[in-house]
Amino acid sequence: MTCVLLLGVLPVRAAPPELPADFYGTARLAGMAIPAGALLSAQINGVEYGSCVVLEHTEWGTVYHLTVVADDPDTPSIIEGGREGDPVVFVLQMPGQRPYRALQVGTWHGATVNRLDLLFPAVVTLPLVVRGR
Repeated sequence: MTCVLLLGVLPVRAAPPELPADFYGTARLAGMAIPAGALLSAQINGVEYGSCVVLEHTEWGTVYHLTVVADDPDTPSIIEGGREGDPVVFVLQMPGQRPYRALQVGTWHGATVNRLDLLFPAVVTLPLVVRGR
């Protein structure tokens, strides 16, 4: 009797994906509530890795909750999301207006839920007045 043992090649398993970072809190534009439906995005190095629509809450005013995905460590040349310690910039976009950047900057830490209340300053453009001699 002959016994044959078949050994298959086991696939190399990639590291499990890192969990994302979540951010939530209030969002205000020049100290006032933001119209519900405005788009809020989270960017790292100028690339968007998460977005949400701001909502109106009866008690807290304008609120948001967004998830910023993690980078895939198995693809070192391509960045698909946040890495430990990356600064997260929040950008608000309302229809027909230019984007606003929050004064606050988050820090990406995987598997965390971070409260970060955001304030977007209004930019006022004043006319330039030059007095002649």
